[in-house]
Amino acid sequence: MQLKQVITSALLVGALSTLALTSCQSKGQTSEDKTADNSARIVGIWKFSEINNGVTIQVTFHPDKKLSQYFRSADGRDKLRPGTWDLRGDSLFVTDQTGTTPMTIESITDSTLSLLSLDSLPIHFLRIREDSIGTKP
Repeated sequence: MQLKQVITSALLVGALSTLALTSCQSKGQTSEDKTADNSARIVGIWKFSEINNGVTIQVTFHPDKKLSQYFRSADGRDKLRPGTWDLRGDSLFVTDQTGTTPMTIESITDSTLSLLSLDSLPIHFLRIREDSIGTKP
């Protein structure tokens, strides 16, 4: 599996199998309101809920819209892939050296993040405790 597919799978990484965010929001909520709510919730450190070919993935969504993706191989080698993120309603756009990857936020809570890739693959993340900010996976 190519690294971009691993990353896409990790980000779409579907850490996303909880209640749909849209069902938790009021019916009158605007796209701007959804963007603000999702932006406030997504900031933090998330760990891909699966191990893909021995690679673990940790993603940090920074408040300044920067992104840090840490990949740790089965033999302990680490790789950092920086990037940026942007939200428009329930649409998440992650941009890094491989280009921009659009995803849909399926659900987001204080502890889980579930995304859907363009090809509808679920990606699930688990929030890491706040006291681990700044640490590698």
